[in-house]
Amino acid sequence: MSYGLRVWDASGNLTLDVTNRITRVYSANSVYFATYDLQKTISHAGVSTDGTWFAAATTGGFSAVLTNGQVTVYRLHTEFIPITVSYVIFRA
Repeated sequence: MSYGLRVWDASGNLTLDVTNRITRVYSANSVYFATYDLQKTISHAGVSTDGTWFAAATTGGFSAVLTNGQVTVYRLHTEFIPITVSYVIFRA
């Protein structure tokens, strides 16, 4: 007999199986952008582009891109004001 967990939605579609990876927050961070900063790169040991890690900026007008060992946060708008930007690293 096998054991595990399976969850279906109201339409009968399998939405969770024990073989699925569940995404979780790895860390929540912030970085300061001076008036004319367009991007900031922050080291994060252990993160990689193996398909199980990703990052997202939680401050509007910014984006976060994860590469091996670091996250780069980009300013997407031209409202050049000093601001502290929040971003989150996830792992599936």
